[in-house]
Amino acid sequence: MTKAIKKTYKTISFFSKALILLILLISAWSLLSLIRIFRGDWGGNENSFQSVLTKLRINNANADVVESTAATSSSSTPFLAYFNGKQYKLENDILYGKPTSYHPNYSNAKLLYESGQVRPDLYKINSKLTTVAGKLKFQLQEIEPEESFFKWVQLKRIVHPKESEVIIDSEYKKYYISNKKLLEKMIIAPNTAKDENGNLVVINITKKKYHSNFSDDEMALNKDQTIQFSFKGLQQEKAPSLLVKSWYRDWMANIIEESQRSSQTVLTFKDLFRTAFNPTAISSFLAIGIAVSKLGGIGFLSSLPLLIGICGDTDGTSSTAASSGEGERHSLFFEYKNPMTGEFKHVAITEPRAWHYNTEVVEFPTDAVSKNGEMEIRIRASKRHIIGFIGVAQNLSELSDKNYKEEILPLGRAHHNRLRENMVSYLNPENKQYIHLIPGDTVDLEFSVGESDLQENQSETYLFCSSGFYTALRKDSRILAGNWWDHISKEAKERLSTLTSLNHYS
Repeated sequence: MTKAIKKTYKTISFFSKALILLILLISAWSLLSLIRIFRGDWGGNENSFQSVLTKLRINNANADVVESTAATSSSSTPFLAYFNGKQYKLENDILYGKPTSYHPNYSNAKLLYESGQVRPDLYKINSKLTTVAGKLKFQLQEIEPEESFFKWVQLKRIVHPKESEVIIDSEYKKYYISNKKLLEKMIIAPNTAKDENGNLVVINITKKKYHSNFSDDEMALNKDQTIQFSFKGLQQEKAPSLLVKSWYRDWMANIIEESQRSSQTVLTFKDLFRTAFNPTAISSFLAIGIAVSKLGGIGFLSSLPLLIGICGDTDGTSSTAASSGEGERHSLFFEYKNPMTGEFKHVAITEPRAWHYNTEVVEFPTDAVSKNGEMEIRIRASKRHIIGFIGVAQNLSELSDKNYKEEILPLGRAHHNRLRENMVSYLNPENKQYIHLIPGDTVDLEFSVGESDLQENQSETYLFCSSGFYTALRKDSRILAGNWWDHISKEAKERLSTLTSLNHYS
């Protein structure tokens, strides 16, 4: 009887110590949250819900429609504009680093970038450029409530055969130069399309649509909507490449609430429950309890690293992985159905540009094609996006034209219009400084033209590379920006006034 009582006592003692440890952890974490509140440290996003609504001129009764002031507390990347000889015109949004160049917290964003975890953006300029006094002029524009940090920019001039075109791969690592007619001939259009319930979707996509303007054939996908395409007539031994023309990024549903959650520092009961009772935490607390009961204070000290790990991981995943992984911000997710197992496997994530169509190549493995030459893929949209074309071409890398020349054009000027300073020296990988843009800021860029003249059988395509990061708007930057809406272009205001929350779409 005595042994049983001792055993029960030890068990109760063990769980009591573990419980006390959990209470200490929660108390310490809560204290840290309170300290952050008094310091005003809101993880890089310091707008309260009401102040954001005020900034947007949105009232609670009509929060679905973004009024003629811009924006929301989320970010979308800065924009690139080109000079057409008279004025700067929006080209598209840029700084789409891979896997992501965005983090709501400035310190985390900077750390991820400077640790080499963000690859640069590579964008194909689709507008016809005009040379002014021997220069090609562009402008960086920050037209939404965010702040961006450019480390370097680069303008590449690709001189290639006139009958060919340049296409960027979805990872922004390379580009293809393909004969237009040959590519259009080899494209395989979708055989069928189905929604998430398995119902057939009427599509009007043929290979001849690849070079159209898509105004009558747009396929809009709303938040979390999926569509499954099937293709026939492929060769199993040849690697398939998906050609995707997409654009448009609308405001996400509940964008303000989501932004607050991303930067939340105050613990809620749900956070505590999720932290304390996920499988990782339970096993960790048991291990800590054993260490404390056996080793006392030494056991507690030796368990501190594990405690820190639990604090930094509220959902069972590491904070580094969560912050550096490709996110749900405004993306299309691509998967293929394994012919052997029937399971879908992730392939890539693309981010449609906001202003104009962009074409990307998504590479699939050869095992995506079945023995009978069929392939099934699935696309999910994290926001409202529009797909203008989708089709499969095979062995695109081998067919890419090697008869081209690449020039990197010298950057001679980077004039920051708010600071009234030429900051071209900042745009150097060796320089530790960044060009910093807050809402309403613009930076005028001037590049020298290419050295080689175009021949009759040649064309030129320009690729804009940008490297850096962007983050949610901090309090000091918001104050400095002031009434930034008055400083952005009329074109930008018109664009922003048309965007609505995805709650508007059913």
